[in-house]
Amino acid sequence: MIKNKKPPFFFLIKLRFPKASMDTTVFTFGKHIYSKYIMPEHLKIHENMHVKQQKNFVGGMIWWTRYMISKKFRFNQELEAYRAQNKYFASVSGTVHTKRFLNTISSDLSGGLYGDGISFTAAKNLITHT
Repeated sequence: MIKNKKPPFFFLIKLRFPKASMDTTVFTFGKHIYSKYIMPEHLKIHENMHVKQQKNFVGGMIWWTRYMISKKFRFNQELEAYRAQNKYFASVSGTVHTKRFLNTISSDLSGGLYGDGISFTAAKNLITHT
C-alpha cells in the first residue's frame, strides 16, 4: 500500500541521513511505501522488493535498524532492489533507454549512501549479474 505521508520513523532517518527528504526519496516500512509522488512502475518494483525484505511491522523495525547501522547490509538490500528494478525496466524498454537507466541506477548504487568504496563499473556489473 502506498501512503502519501512521511513514514512513522522519519525523524530517525533524518538523524542518520540528514539529506533525506520526502521531496526526493521514497521510503518503505513493513508493508507500506511512503511517497509524496505517483511513482513509475519500475520504482514500485524497487520499493516492493524492500517490502518483501521487511515482511511486516516487526521485520521493518529490524530491517531499518540494520539499514541505518550497517553499510554492507544497506548496500546488499539496495543491490537486490536495483536488480529487480533493472530487470523490470529492461523487459519493458528499448535497449537505449535500458542502458541509460542502468547508468543512472549504477551511479546511485555506487554513490556515498549505498556504495561508498565501490566503483560505477562494479555497481553496473553487480546489478546486471544476478
